[in-house]
Formats: sequence, C-alpha cells, structure tokens
Amino acid sequence: MDYLKTHRNRILIYLLIFLTGFIHAVFLVKGNLDFQLPFSVYLYGDSEIYLNHALSILAGGENPVEQLFHPPLAQWFMVAVLKCVSIIAPSMNWKYLLALMCGTIALLTAILTAKINDSVPWILLAGTGSALSFGMAVISTVPGTEALYLVISLTAMAVMIREDHHSWVSALAIGVLTGLAALTRQEHIVFLPVAVWFTSRGFHHSVTHRKFNWNLAGIVCAGFIVTMLPTTVSHHETIVRINTIPGDNLDRLNPLAPVTVYGPLNFALANMPPSNGEFTREALPRINDQDKLLLFHPEHRRFLTRGYQMGLRSLWFDPGRAVALVGKKLTISWRAMSLGWTAGNFPAGLHGVRRPVDLFAPHRVWPGIILSVFTVLGWCLLWQKHRSIAVLFLMVLLHRVLVISLFYGYVRQGILLFPFAVILTAYVPIHLLSSKTHARIVVMAALLMIISGLTYDFITSDQPRKFDINYDTMPDSDRIDHQLRVEFSPKP
Repeated sequence: MDYLKTHRNRILIYLLIFLTGFIHAVFLVKGNLDFQLPFSVYLYGDSEIYLNHALSILAGGENPVEQLFHPPLAQWFMVAVLKCVSIIAPSMNWKYLLALMCGTIALLTAILTAKINDSVPWILLAGTGSALSFGMAVISTVPGTEALYLVISLTAMAVMIREDHHSWVSALAIGVLTGLAALTRQEHIVFLPVAVWFTSRGFHHSVTHRKFNWNLAGIVCAGFIVTMLPTTVSHHETIVRINTIPGDNLDRLNPLAPVTVYGPLNFALANMPPSNGEFTREALPRINDQDKLLLFHPEHRRFLTRGYQMGLRSLWFDPGRAVALVGKKLTISWRAMSLGWTAGNFPAGLHGVRRPVDLFAPHRVWPGIILSVFTVLGWCLLWQKHRSIAVLFLMVLLHRVLVISLFYGYVRQGILLFPFAVILTAYVPIHLLSSKTHARIVVMAALLMIISGLTYDFITSDQPRKFDINYDTMPDSDRIDHQLRVEFSPKP
C-alpha cells in the first residue's frame, strides 16, 4: 500500500497510456471493413498462416514440418489468444484481445523512458507518441511477430537498464526474455552479445567505467539456452526424420535450427537477381508453374541448404548492385518513420502502398524526414547525459540495419524502431524546455493529444473506411494476392 501511495501519480500515468493505446487500437479495428478478417488491409504479412497454424494446434492437427518455417512463439501466442476468447466471450472478435498489445507496447515505452530519466513530461509524451501510433495499432491487431516481439524485447530492455549491479535473478530474466524474443523473431539471436555485455557491465555515464562480470554473463547465456532448448530439440528431431526420407539429389538439411530453417532461403531470395529490395520469390525456380516452396524438390532444397553461399556469390560478383540493393532495402524500411498517429495516420494520411507481404507505407515522406531529424537530435542530447543508454539504442539501430541489409527491406522491420524514435524525439522538447512552466506545457500538450486523438478515432470508427484499391488477384480467385504490390487510397 505504501508503494501505491508513493507512486500513485506514476501509476495513473501508466494506466492512462496503456488505456489510450488499447482504445486507439480497438477504434482502428472497428473502423475498417476487414473487421472480421484475420488480416488488415494495412498489413497482410503471414497473418493468415499464423491463425491457421493456431487453429490446427487447437484441433490437434499440428504439422511439425510446418513449424520449421515460422517462429514458434507467435503461433503459440495465437493459440493462447483464441483459448482466452473461447473462455471469456466466444462471440467476441479476437482482434480486440490483440489490441491489448498496443497498450502494452505504449506502457513499456513509458516504463523504458522512466528507467532512463524520472521525468513525468518525458514519460507522458513518449508514452502518448507510442499509444496513438498508427503503425503500433496495425501490427498489434493482426496475427504476427512484430507486436509480440516488441513487447518481449522492450520488457528485456526495461529490466536491463539499471544503475546498480544486476542480481542473478534479473540476469536470468534477461536471458530468458532474449530467448523468447529470438523465438518470436529469429534475428534476435544476434542481439544476445549486446544483452550479455550490458547486463554484465551495468549502466553508467562512462561506457568503460565498470568491469565485466563473467558470472552474470554466464547466467544470461544459461537463461537464453534453456529457453531455446525445447524448440531446438523438437526441430532437430523433425529435420532428422526429413533427412531420412529418400530422394534424388536431395541435400541434407542442417539439423540445428533453433527457430526456423528458412534463413538461407530468405537470404538467397533477398539478394539474388531479380531481387529489388522488397519481398520476392522470383529467384526461386517455378516447378509446375507454382511459386511455392517444395521441400522435396532438389533445386528448392538447395536454397534451404546453400542459400547463404548462393546469395553471397551473387553479391560478391556484382558489388555495385549489392550496394544499390542495400540502399533500396534501407529506404523501404525507413518509410516506417512516415507512419503517424491516430486511425487516420496523421499527418501522412492513408494514400499509400502496401508492398508484398508488408506493412502499409504512406506516399508522403516528409513526416518521416522530420521524425528522423528529431530522433537523431534526441540521440545526440541523450549521449551527453546517458552515454551507456545512447550506446544501447545505437546497438538496437545497428542490429536492425544489419538484418534489413542482409534480408528483405520491410516497412514492418522499420516499425520495430518506432518506440525508440518517439522516446528520442520526445527528449528534444524536454531537454530544451527545462523549467517547471515549460514542463506543465508539455504535459498539457500530451493530454490534449490523447483527448483529440481518441476523439478522432471514435468519430471515424462509426463509419468503416472504404478504399479505392489497385491490386492483382490470386490465380482462379478474386482475393488480393498478398505477395504483390497493392496501391490504395481512402474514398471520401
């Protein structure tokens, strides 16, 4: 009770931010014609696949081979969501339950800000920027990995940032959370050394101030390994069985696959001609006029076993194209910075494009330029006072840039940096307007943003949005082919 009394205002701020994010996401779902569909007009991705896998697991028809091609935690999370809905309210749209993740991401953004500096205006402004985010609401309300990954990785970072030394409990929690993030998005495995380093060194104004604690490093690694072990063993058994199936000229799959087996395949397809930075399967040979992956076809199997060599060979012998390709990938992902706020995506609007298997990106880029400038300025200001945290944020950026450069350029990759962008952007006015009067102005501005944003969402949710869509359909169907580019704009 003493804690609640002492931190009452802080708890109320956190509750306000969480509810704002949740309500914003609910209004976004309610205001679209795809309300009852397993995907969003703004983001298709692999949402239908994750939902179907979850339904198969619930029906007892889990296919272990299919589990090799998609991160397991996202599928099991959807199983939990569907079970909760069936228990709480079977008639309720499960997207409303997913909308809680938008509020959770906003809450974690605020908590992460508070771990850096105990400034109420900064916490409220950063939390509001995340809570009313159009992109956060979209990724939170469809089956997928992005929102779940942000929830886990932001939680890990909030646990990681502390002035004093970590205990073995917090170090173990960081290791487990890092493993869970990797089971959601495979590329997070590469982030393990960063988690180990900052947990073992602690946070101090000077990056080189503290000595490396090998005991804590070992505990983080142990938590990570234990978390990854069940899936690694399960996938190993499945792959061994696949490798025993006879076939002509079939390469043997690598039995070590902690998360998925499609790393080599995606690397090859993302870098071999005619790849252009966005998702494409053009480099994959078509068998019987199908562009689906055939696990037991020799040519397709080679993409799963030799994909890294094939992609590297293509880049090595055409360095000019390699540089241009990386530039295209980063440009596509950077477009996530143009995603704005409220259900209307203010100020960029809803005229835009949804690239293959990707998140909507508005045609207007100037909001992204402004946000990027303020993000860089905020990072420079953070470097002056909280150097270790500035380095951690830089590692987050470099990790994402590395992943984008090696694989596909996705807007949904760029959106994973958005919470950090709003934290750094919100730091600029907080730093420049340091007096108590200015702090009150910032707080009032954040509260006005919440009221006006949710009011707009509420008004526009009553009449579902309609779009003029330019798209190609799937063969022998009137459904949109999500592997192709979709141009759309809202009708008046």
